[in-house]
Amino acid sequence: MDIFVALWTICTLFLIFGTGICGGIVPIVLKYLKIGSVRLDVAFPYLNALSGGIFIGGGFLHLLPDSQESFEGAFDDIDYPVPTLIAVLTMGFMVTIEYMLSAHDHAHNHTHNHEPSSDDESLNPILGSPESPESPAPYDPHTIGDHLRRYAFATFLFVALTFHSFVAGLGMGVVGVEDNFVEALALLFAILSHKGFAAMALVMAFLNERVHPVAVGVLLVLFCTVTPSGMIAGIILKGLTEGVVRDAIEAVGLAMSAGTFMFVGVVELFLDNLKQHSGANVVVKAALIGLSLLGFMIMAVLALAV
Repeated sequence: MDIFVALWTICTLFLIFGTGICGGIVPIVLKYLKIGSVRLDVAFPYLNALSGGIFIGGGFLHLLPDSQESFEGAFDDIDYPVPTLIAVLTMGFMVTIEYMLSAHDHAHNHTHNHEPSSDDESLNPILGSPESPESPAPYDPHTIGDHLRRYAFATFLFVALTFHSFVAGLGMGVVGVEDNFVEALALLFAILSHKGFAAMALVMAFLNERVHPVAVGVLLVLFCTVTPSGMIAGIILKGLTEGVVRDAIEAVGLAMSAGTFMFVGVVELFLDNLKQHSGANVVVKAALIGLSLLGFMIMAVLALAV
């Protein structure tokens, strides 16, 4: 490993970790400094739209073609789109997790019977609202059952988000800056465009569930180390193998990452964004779609330079 590759790897690891930490700290600061008038949800849809396009482009135009190339290098006698199959299966697995999480959240909400209480003064204690600028009390579990239920939800949410973060990092490590600098740069750009917002959304969900502040901090740090850990794992796997085995590992890792990028971009960002704003006016809808197309075109231009 030459000096440039070593510096790139170290800087990338710290940049991804730092971006996640910075994103996760924002809602914590707004909550405990009681800045209730700041509404993060105003900018979220537009930032997520741009990030969604970037992820879709990264999956379809960068990771999947690279996976196919590595697969052909390892198994040139197999005439079957195995990388595409792996990517679709990965995406399907993540959709299943997302569905289970949504079902769990729906059941969790019904256990509270939607009764008015001091906990329901605001739909989001981080974003605040004109009617209820104050945030609820920091942490006050009423029963052992409620305590366990909140931590179960937080744990499930954490696992769901960290899985695709690890796989995305794995693909980043497998690509290797020494093999293709532009490709590595494109993937880093895609990951950074989402990491901070993902950490921010995760912490907001934890705080809404009144998870203990110390636990929130620990989970945030763990979440921010997942993508760098995946990247390190990809680098190690690639370094320990050679020939057909190395190409096969690259093909599988890149295909799984492609499926992850497609899931995050299409399902988690683009479609969810449009669904949540289905009642918005034409200008807002056009802006969301336009930003998604812009993100996709950015990755398309980068693909031309590969």
